[in-house]
Amino acid sequence: MPLPKRPSRSPATTGLTTGSQQTFIASFCSGTAQSVTWTVTGNGCNATNCGTVTSTGTDSATYTAPASL
Repeated sequence: MPLPKRPSRSPATTGLTTGSQQTFIASFCSGTAQSVTWTVTGNGCNATNCGTVTSTGTDSATYTAPASL
Protein backbone atom coordinates (compact mmCIF):
# COMPACT_ATOMS: atom_id res chain seq x y z
CA MET A 1 0.00 0.00 0.00
CA PRO A 2 1.54 3.36 -0.99
CA LEU A 3 2.05 5.95 1.73
CA PRO A 4 -0.14 9.06 1.63
CA LYS A 5 1.54 12.00 -0.02
CA ARG A 6 2.15 15.12 2.06
CA PRO A 7 1.00 18.23 0.18
CA SER A 8 2.78 21.53 0.05
CA ARG A 9 0.74 24.64 0.85
CA SER A 10 0.79 28.07 -0.67
CA PRO A 11 1.63 30.45 0.82
CA ALA A 12 4.02 28.53 3.08
CA THR A 13 3.94 31.31 5.69
CA THR A 14 1.96 34.49 6.19
CA GLY A 15 1.53 37.32 8.66
CA LEU A 16 -2.00 38.43 9.50
CA THR A 17 -3.62 41.03 11.69
CA THR A 18 -6.58 40.24 13.94
CA GLY A 19 -9.78 39.57 12.02
CA SER A 20 -8.06 39.23 8.63
CA GLN A 21 -8.20 36.28 6.24
CA GLN A 22 -5.77 34.23 4.14
CA THR A 23 -6.59 31.58 1.54
CA PHE A 24 -4.33 28.53 1.40
CA ILE A 25 -4.05 26.05 -1.46
CA ALA A 26 -2.58 22.56 -1.17
CA SER A 27 -0.67 21.09 -4.09
CA PHE A 28 0.63 17.60 -4.70
CA CYS A 29 3.65 16.54 -6.73
CA SER A 30 1.32 14.29 -8.76
CA GLY A 31 -0.56 17.40 -9.93
CA THR A 32 -3.86 15.73 -9.04
CA ALA A 33 -6.05 17.49 -6.48
CA GLN A 34 -6.79 15.35 -3.46
CA SER A 35 -9.06 15.93 -0.50
CA VAL A 36 -7.26 17.84 2.28
CA THR A 37 -8.20 18.22 5.95
CA TRP A 38 -7.24 21.66 7.31
CA THR A 39 -6.70 22.37 11.01
CA VAL A 40 -5.42 25.21 13.18
CA THR A 41 -2.95 24.15 15.86
CA GLY A 42 -0.47 25.87 18.09
CA ASN A 43 0.67 26.46 21.61
CA GLY A 44 -2.39 27.41 23.70
CA CYS A 45 -4.92 26.92 20.88
CA ASN A 46 -8.36 25.72 21.85
CA ALA A 47 -11.78 26.34 20.33
CA THR A 48 -11.56 29.44 18.11
CA ASN A 49 -9.02 31.47 20.10
CA CYS A 50 -6.45 30.75 17.36
CA GLY A 51 -8.84 31.52 14.51
CA THR A 52 -10.90 29.31 12.23
CA VAL A 53 -10.27 27.53 8.98
CA THR A 54 -13.04 26.90 6.46
CA SER A 55 -12.68 24.54 3.53
CA THR A 56 -13.35 26.36 0.23
CA GLY A 57 -12.77 23.41 -2.09
CA THR A 58 -11.14 20.00 -2.34
CA ASP A 59 -7.65 21.47 -1.96
CA SER A 60 -8.17 24.99 -0.56
CA ALA A 61 -9.26 26.71 2.65
CA THR A 62 -9.57 30.18 4.13
CA TYR A 63 -8.11 30.94 7.54
CA THR A 64 -9.73 33.73 9.57
CA ALA A 65 -7.61 35.16 12.36
CA PRO A 66 -9.34 35.74 15.71
CA ALA A 67 -10.98 39.14 16.23
CA SER A 68 -8.71 39.80 19.22
CA LEU A 69 -5.77 38.18 20.93
